[in-house]
Amino acid sequence: MPRAKAAPVVDLDDDDDPPIQHRRVPAAGARPPVTTAARSVFDVAKPQPVPAALIHIRRGVPMPPRRISAGSKYREIVAIMAVGDMVELPVKQGRSLMEAAKTFGAEQAPVRKFSYRTLAGGLSGVWRVA
Repeated sequence: MPRAKAAPVVDLDDDDDPPIQHRRVPAAGARPPVTTAARSVFDVAKPQPVPAALIHIRRGVPMPPRRISAGSKYREIVAIMAVGDMVELPVKQGRSLMEAAKTFGAEQAPVRKFSYRTLAGGLSGVWRVA
């Protein structure tokens, strides 16, 4: 059977790129090459450190107040939970509630503490424990 002719290679970009060079890499326990294509790409993309001469330290600058997100949909639920109360939600929403509860509870005086457990059937529970 006659061999099909290979299609001619067409260089679509205008750059005169050097030809691709293939090399053999020994397998089975051999050390990887010192430089890989991925490493060289990421090394180029690394941010360079800022020279110390360009950094200015300012003293006595007051720190702005902490921004508290009033937009959490779970904030109201956490605010009205009493010790021993439990909220049952799907796992994803339960984790979100727990994060909101930890943040909101730490800001309160006295500190409110919560506990999270995964339940059967793809549900989770968040309890107020203190």
